[in-house]
Amino acid sequence: MNFEEYTGLISCGIFADRETVQEAHQYAFDILKAEGCPEMVIHTALGVLMNTIAKDIKEIADEDATQESE
Repeated sequence: MNFEEYTGLISCGIFADRETVQEAHQYAFDILKAEGCPEMVIHTALGVLMNTIAKDIKEIADEDATQESE
């Protein structure tokens, strides 16, 4: 499995992402701490976290490919 295939498995187009994994983690943590949080909101928070991780993996793969071609 390559980076593109992996990020395709862990990301979901219906959710957004955040600038950094730390911001996405904090967003998810804040949602999870909320009392009476509906299950779908929790899924959204986790989706945002996973999309941010997938975005970072893609950026790393692109940087590696650029360096290899130089």
